[in-house]
Amino acid sequence: MKILFLAFRPEINAGARYRVYKYIPYLEKAGIKCDVVPPFSNRDYYNFITPKNLLIRWVIISKMLFNRILQILKSNHYDVMFIQNEFLPFKTTLFGTIISILNKKIIYDFEDAYFSKKTEQIIKKSKYVIAGSNYLQSYALKYNKNVAVIPTSVDISRYQAKTDYESKNITIGWIGTPYGLNNLDLLDDVFNELKKNHAFTVKIVSSKNYAFESIKNINKKWRLEDEIDDLLSFDIGIMPLVNNEFNQGKCGFKLIQYLAVGVPVICSPIGVNKEIVQDGINGFWADTPDEWIKKLSLLIKNKELRISFGKKGRESIMDKYTIEKNHKNLISIIHKTFNS
Repeated sequence: MKILFLAFRPEINAGARYRVYKYIPYLEKAGIKCDVVPPFSNRDYYNFITPKNLLIRWVIISKMLFNRILQILKSNHYDVMFIQNEFLPFKTTLFGTIISILNKKIIYDFEDAYFSKKTEQIIKKSKYVIAGSNYLQSYALKYNKNVAVIPTSVDISRYQAKTDYESKNITIGWIGTPYGLNNLDLLDDVFNELKKNHAFTVKIVSSKNYAFESIKNINKKWRLEDEIDDLLSFDIGIMPLVNNEFNQGKCGFKLIQYLAVGVPVICSPIGVNKEIVQDGINGFWADTPDEWIKKLSLLIKNKELRISFGKKGRESIMDKYTIEKNHKNLISIIHKTFNS
């Protein structure tokens, strides 16, 4: 069996890496020949998410369009097509129609609330849909009866467990793409108040810098080779979210990464966050500024609580959010699509 993966981004992107690329060795071992094609290179990806000017961005989009057309035209040479998220940043449904004509055995995988006519169309035309959360599954079930949930998962062998919980100056950390940095605005006043009673550092790991108005923070450029060390440098991992439709559909991968290395977490109780984090057991929910201040204070002061949350958090990830476990679900869906 041959399958073509239209990856959303190159492997340097976390969503593509953990929903496509990390599964390939398991699929190949199961006898499934895999070709993975992203829309552009790692270099173009960096320039796309942090463009120096609009001209560069449009050059990259033009290259993306050209690459995708060539990739789509090869669709009929494969037994199964796997489309991850938005394969093109255009509203038109034309390309989805072309793919479905060339190859009707489509698997559509999505991890964010990319809700549009284009999304509805590709869901309808797919033999099987994979959603990253129950929220996304409920949306997809409106248009397709064959919808499974596979959460974004980590290769747990790479995520070593945190052992040092002795920090005198607590590091509160956030990791992610530039698209999520705006959510940190929710915590500006929180940190301003928190600094009156506690010593701490805020560390932001991303490909773009972020600055709070009320406190100084550390910006660390994200690099794949530093990712685990950056996560281990956190004493508390945070995931604040503005409550909107897009964030309701997010798959909570920051939380999964924090917990995978045993870092205690605090998050907004929105969408899948409430499934990943059990409030008071492997982390905290915080919905208001007062709750953020109170729960950050608890974790800053209480080393034993940080240790407890960290250990229980890692156990929860190993139980449900690893590629080592979830690859079997993906292989099953591929075979069902092939035999449909």
